[in-house]
Amino acid sequence: MRNTRRGIHDARRRQVYRRIAAYKKRLLVAGVSKREMLDFLACCRSKECRSKGCLGCMDRAAQLG
Repeated sequence: MRNTRRGIHDARRRQVYRRIAAYKKRLLVAGVSKREMLDFLACCRSKECRSKGCLGCMDRAAQLG
């Protein structure tokens, strides 16, 4: 999210926010501290995650089982 530029690339930013919004809410409801949650979802803000995904992301975790 922080790595994406505003302006031309707003669609990419919104896509990243929408992808992790539900996951962030579930973590907060489960009692995970905000700092731990942001650390866990830091991969979603990185450039590598946008291209290949990671274990912390919902899509990739669903594929693995």
